[in-house]
Amino acid sequence: MVVKDTIEEKMLALQEQKGELVDKLITSESKGFKDLTREDIIKLFQ
Repeated sequence: MVVKDTIEEKMLALQEQKGELVDKLITSESKGFKDLTREDIIKLFQ
C-alpha cells in the first residue's frame, strides 16, 4: 500500500515507466533505439 501524492508513489511510477521503456527496447525486433523518443531516453536517466 502506497499513500497518494507521496515521494514513494512518484518513485514507483518512475520505476514502472522505466521498466516499460526497457521492455519496449528489448522487445523491438530490428529497430532498437529508433523507437525511443528523446523524452523516453531522458526518462531513463532521471
